[in-house]
Amino acid sequence: MLPVKELRILAGAGFLTAICSGIQLMPGLPQRSIGEQLDLDSKTGRVVGLS
Repeated sequence: MLPVKELRILAGAGFLTAICSGIQLMPGLPQRSIGEQLDLDSKTGRVVGLS
């Protein structure tokens, strides 16, 4: 017997997930990576977009 606390529908991934007691879920990732916002200034050689 497996005690299920709740069911979650992850429609984007196409999953039905059973949440059991004591399980921890990882947070989702953003749609765009932060790395896409980084750039290198060709004049100074500094990384832009970190702040």
